[in-house]
Amino acid sequence: MTNRVRARDLLWFTREVLEEMRRHRARGVWNGVVRRGQEVVENSLKAILLHLGAEYPRIHDPAPVLEEVVKHRGVPIDRGRLTWLRVASKELAEIRGPAAYVEMLCNEDQASRAAAAADEAYLLAVEICGAPPEGPFRGGS
Repeated sequence: MTNRVRARDLLWFTREVLEEMRRHRARGVWNGVVRRGQEVVENSLKAILLHLGAEYPRIHDPAPVLEEVVKHRGVPIDRGRLTWLRVASKELAEIRGPAAYVEMLCNEDQASRAAAAADEAYLLAVEICGAPPEGPFRGGS
């Protein structure tokens, strides 16, 4: 399976997580929005790395690696947009665990920021990688 196929499959799954985040938001489950929003940001940035032919790091904040790959390869991405996502990714990676295990109670403002970051990261990934397939991903090796 090529990296570009893996990237689109990851985006297919990420789209499902994004929908789950939106359901949490509609119901006021702020911790769920933060947790799922973080997953969307992480997976979206990792899909971009795959699409660019780079392996992604096995960490929850891949934004610094993406910035380095983009810079090194001269990929035309709006630097302000990427910087904003780096800051959001870092913040979300730091609170993902406490939010998931309700070690902290997230508020609507945190949830709104997480949702905005998730939407922006997913949109950027679709712009770069193309839309994910409509049907289930292929999985496998």
